[in-house]
Amino acid sequence: SVPGCGDGPMVNEEPLVTVLVCTCDRGELVLGTVQAVLAGGFDSLELLVLDQSTDERCARALQPLCEQDGRVRLIRLGVKGKPLALNHGLSLARGRYVVLTDDDCEPVSGWLAAHVAAFEAEPQLGCVFGDVDAPAYDPARGFIPVCRITRSETIRGLTALSIMPGLQHFGIGANMALRRDVLMQLGGWDPWIGPGTKFGSGDDVDLSVRILRAGHAIHFCASAKVLHYGFRESAELGENFARNGFGMGAIFAKHLKCGALFRGALRLLASRLRTAALNAATGNRPLGAAYPLGWLKGVQAGLRHPIVAERALFAGEPPSCAAHAARVARVDASQVRRGP
Repeated sequence: SVPGCGDGPMVNEEPLVTVLVCTCDRGELVLGTVQAVLAGGFDSLELLVLDQSTDERCARALQPLCEQDGRVRLIRLGVKGKPLALNHGLSLARGRYVVLTDDDCEPVSGWLAAHVAAFEAEPQLGCVFGDVDAPAYDPARGFIPVCRITRSETIRGLTALSIMPGLQHFGIGANMALRRDVLMQLGGWDPWIGPGTKFGSGDDVDLSVRILRAGHAIHFCASAKVLHYGFRESAELGENFARNGFGMGAIFAKHLKCGALFRGALRLLASRLRTAALNAATGNRPLGAAYPLGWLKGVQAGLRHPIVAERALFAGEPPSCAAHAARVARVDASQVRRGP
């Protein structure tokens, strides 16, 4: 088998930024992301690709680059779940700031510099979200999720997150940066929330809520730009809305049980309900009820799941965590670096 990359000489100087990119069974797709990060004009970085694939295509595609550039490492994980991968990446991160993007995204030059400048201008920030746009595509065939941030501003306090109309003060994990010390204080990502977990969406939203509840600020940075190439067929839209609704409902329920009212989740639900009602009144199909229905199911599931209130986390260890604990020594052993 192909071992985890990172076989070139590891950069000894502590980097300012650690970039984390999760990937799973997408072959060489992540190579474009890695190349765009490295071409972005920011040198003080390490880039960890967290690979949860069942095959070796990603490892083979990245191996030459890993051997040439000591800033790039491929970390192969034998389990699924985005938050599990991110928490493993956090445990390895050396940068002061941890920056995320997705394996189907390409950051625009200056992306990391913009994130770092925002943090250094406002020391109270715990998180920075950047602009996520899409290249030109045919909307008759499908869609590409985006999250446009066209005006830079900072929010403090949970009531300011996810404002309507237009879903302002909202960001996504495809372009998200965090202070590593804040992440460590919070205990990282909730292992039950995000792709590949019980609550399959919303890891970025949940972390935003926890950061604000802990007294840190969030900045929305219009100059930190990423292009998202993740095209979805129109038939996937309903499933996408249902999954997002389920995750948001679970997040709302968890924080409610912790004593916090996440009004942004209620605002988004109200907006989706208005859309569904308007569609019903005008005879438009589909109604757009997938999100509200998913939201209600997520609330129900979230209320039933035990919590650790002082950490604002769902309690217990996901099955994937137990499997990870059993395998992590073997996985790490496969990533021993060769000398220069």
